[in-house]
Amino acid sequence: MPTSVRLDIKTERTLERLARKMDASKSAVLREAVDALARQSLQADKAGSLFERVQDLIGCVSGGAANLSTRTGAGFRRVLAQKGNR
Repeated sequence: MPTSVRLDIKTERTLERLARKMDASKSAVLREAVDALARQSLQADKAGSLFERVQDLIGCVSGGAANLSTRTGAGFRRVLAQKGNR
């Protein structure tokens, strides 16, 4: 099925170089690129969300102060005030 694609000069030159390197037509290179992108996208969908991919790591580190996430606003204001005094 014919499809028209408009490319900028840089992309067109890249496509031409790839086609020569692969000894293939520009259409064949584009078909292969779309297929590779589709496979990559499907694999990412199978991998799940970012949370699902790192779920086993959450809470597995121990050490450090237990209150690092408390009163962060006060600490941030203190840092900004010190920078303002310089």
